[in-house]
Amino acid sequence: MRNIKNENGISLVIVLLIIVVFAVLGLAIIGLSLSNTKQIDRTEEKNQAVDLAEMGSEYYKAKLEDKFLKDFFTSVISINKNIQLELENEIIDDLKNKKIYPRKYYMEKALSQLKTDIDSIYVHRDFELVFQNPPLLYNNASFTGKPVDVDKAFKVETDIAKEIVQIEFSFESTGIVNSDKEETIETKLKYIVELNGETIEQTDSDFFNIIKRPVGINEKELNECQNFTDSKDEFVRKNCKYISSIAAEKQKEIKDSTLVFEKGLNLLKNSNLKVENNPTIYITGKTSFFKHIYGIKTSNVFIQSPVLFDNINNSIDDSTIVIIGQVDFERKNNNGTLSIGDIENSKIYIDGNVLFSGKTKIHDFKDSLWYIRGDVDFTNVDFKEAKNSKICVDGKVTSPPYNVDVYSTFLHKEIFQKACPVLNGGNSLDVPINSIEIELLSEPTVNYNYQ
Repeated sequence: MRNIKNENGISLVIVLLIIVVFAVLGLAIIGLSLSNTKQIDRTEEKNQAVDLAEMGSEYYKAKLEDKFLKDFFTSVISINKNIQLELENEIIDDLKNKKIYPRKYYMEKALSQLKTDIDSIYVHRDFELVFQNPPLLYNNASFTGKPVDVDKAFKVETDIAKEIVQIEFSFESTGIVNSDKEETIETKLKYIVELNGETIEQTDSDFFNIIKRPVGINEKELNECQNFTDSKDEFVRKNCKYISSIAAEKQKEIKDSTLVFEKGLNLLKNSNLKVENNPTIYITGKTSFFKHIYGIKTSNVFIQSPVLFDNINNSIDDSTIVIIGQVDFERKNNNGTLSIGDIENSKIYIDGNVLFSGKTKIHDFKDSLWYIRGDVDFTNVDFKEAKNSKICVDGKVTSPPYNVDVYSTFLHKEIFQKACPVLNGGNSLDVPINSIEIELLSEPTVNYNYQ
């Protein structure tokens, strides 16, 4: 038999098989490439949506701070002032009635009241309005924002240990690409409201004990003064108390008297008053001296409120003055230089800050003591001469005079304690709450919630 070795067409078959294999491989590569391209596009869209959401977070944060939060924290500051006034009055009343409470007692009350008041001023609708009308970006990309759930958009929490109130606002920002790809992040803005102050706890050996409230015969309360007449001798040789607010314009002297003013004493423009001949003046309530005081001599003066001194153009001699509250020395009537004259053989105790709002001259400062429980700035003050006197400041001192011995707890605490012994065994660091500071945390907390 013959062998059949006809191989015609084999090459064609092989070529066709190779073409099929490469075609399949090409289609597979193209398919894989298209799939990767789509995956890359999806990743790009996702990243772009996240970027847009973060852009929205910063946009709404800035918009909130410029609009809603500016008004909100203006109200918080106003609340602070009211709480401080109420708290300081309560502390003063407690001290007056010999009640002693720890710092935590006052802090808990203040923080609780602050939280309640902050809760009351938050209006969700006002917060929500900030997120309306988002800005236009470009056709296939945008972002929107909204508060999170009503119950979670605003929270206020107190921390008694840290003595703070923390306020938290939460909102969502959504980045949108091609109208169908969305990424959402949640932003939390945290604010700290901090109550400051070294201590609230005070003892009954405070400045109140330096000049005690006057009483009449047999340790009974002074009788009520007759109706105020505003005559030039109204405050001369009298021993009584006024139960109404007194605004005096014609008074010339407080002399040989023991007087209690229950609701304040305001000396008006024509009262060029002399205080002398051993009077004791005890004032609770709003107080201002808007005209010259021609000297305070051999006197005891107690004022339980902030006070304005417009001018003291004669000496303070052989006297003791106690003021519970801020003291402002300012020549309000003609913007001139305020003169305090001489301070000799006298002690002045001030439980509060001291402000010298304009140029002030103090001539001789001899054999005397100022004890200031607060801050004081002596930039505008000129002590002409000082001898055997010192100023003790339980607080911050700015521009201390070069020719007066000034001791401050902030500068040299140990030296202060030696040079300025604590009064009657009391604590020199006892000060009421003095301020609330609002601090915005530098970066918001952002929670990513990919959809």
